Amino acid sequence: MLYRNVIKFKTKKNEIKDISLDIRNVIEKSGIRNGICHIYFMGTTGAIFVNENDRMMLEDFKKMINEIIPKDKMYMHPSNSYSHLRALLTCNDKTVPISEGKLLLGTWQSVMFADFDTTGRNREVVVTIIGD
Repeated sequence: MLYRNVIKFKTKKNEIKDISLDIRNVIEKSGIRNGICHIYFMGTTGAIFVNENDRMMLEDFKKMINEIIPKDKMYMHPSNSYSHLRALLTCNDKTVPISEGKLLLGTWQSVMFADFDTTGRNREVVVTIIGD
């Protein structure tokens, strides 16, 4: 069986948002107990990742990404090239197993969305669940 839903949300500039609960809600609605959950961001200036939702770790992540791809460098693409480049270094999708109707995440893991763009945006993440 396949089930698909779109999570819609607004972000603030450079926000990292925990979307785990939204994904859990989609899994619950699907009725699928065992399978896989594919999480896909439809855009080029954000990322999906799995990590600890800890304020200090997220600040360290922001600091690292700012050092690797600074905003104040001259890029050829107008206005938000650094946003696209940051997204290229990360990933716009993740696949997580589902067991007994729950995401198989470690104790400290959460599914996060990172917005790298110049302003907050309306975002859409497609959640596709395959299983039984």
